[in-house]
Amino acid sequence: YEKREEFMQAYVYNQKDKMDFFDLLLNLFDYLAAHKNQPHEGFFKDLFINIDYVEQNNLLEQIVSKDNINTFSYINGLEKFSMDTKEEIFEFVILLFSFVFNSTLNYYLSEDSQETAKYFLEKKLKYLQNGIIKQEYRGDNI
Repeated sequence: YEKREEFMQAYVYNQKDKMDFFDLLLNLFDYLAAHKNQPHEGFFKDLFINIDYVEQNNLLEQIVSKDNINTFSYINGLEKFSMDTKEEIFEFVILLFSFVFNSTLNYYLSEDSQETAKYFLEKKLKYLQNGIIKQEYRGDNI
């Protein structure tokens, strides 16, 4: 909770305008990546290595309430998502946080620069935003 609040203070609460959701995730990566070779790196590394799917869902449910979509009141563009229910949005958020957590852990364990690690995270996020099926192969029902 302390680290969540620290992140929110640094990247969310002081924003004048609503944030793009994907920019928020990149900011989260930057925040987590800044802990490499710092005292809290071990905490995050242990968390990301040892967390299982159920624990991750429980953690994310504490961070982002499935029942209160107003949790995202500081986010712009949620209406663009092709999801109809809070549960669908929550499942999507779990997927996105998994990308961030995995990318952070890979960065901690690699010799890559933070910029390189962030590039690969951005690439994953772009796949989700734009789809992985080439335009010419997409059907009308996608």
